[in-house]
Amino acid sequence: MRRAFALFRPTAVVRCVQPAAFRPTRVLHIPPQLVRLIVAGGLLVFQAFVVAHNREAQRLREEADGTATGEGCSTALMSSSEALHILGMDANLRVPLEEKKDREEARRRFDHLFAIAKNNNNAYLQGKFSAAYRLCVDANWDADENSCSNRGIDSSGSGGEQG
Repeated sequence: MRRAFALFRPTAVVRCVQPAAFRPTRVLHIPPQLVRLIVAGGLLVFQAFVVAHNREAQRLREEADGTATGEGCSTALMSSSEALHILGMDANLRVPLEEKKDREEARRRFDHLFAIAKNNNNAYLQGKFSAAYRLCVDANWDADENSCSNRGIDSSGSGGEQG
């Protein structure tokens, strides 16, 4: 038994011998105040990221719930100033447009822009123009499946009369 313990007992002090190039010549000393400052700053940045992540996750959950119930397709997604800007109208006008000449101008611009987007097969712009027109002029102009053909929008962009 003694012999077994003798195998595990070192006979000499074990020293780590390092070459001179790797021996630390100076111990890095960081003042405790600086360490506290670095740790506190890191914790603040981490906390800011966690708060931002939680807010974004909550917003995405609410958005997903809204689209699941069908509320995501409302015209509230576009502001009135954005709708007027998209149609190239004066930003001082009230939405929905009240004067007949403003409504006709918005319809003419919409027909032209929508025809261009349709010719280029750009569904994104078609949706933007449709939302702007819905908000400014007619809230249910595209409730029908064949709304574009009913409105007489042709490829020249001139647009036809509503029929």
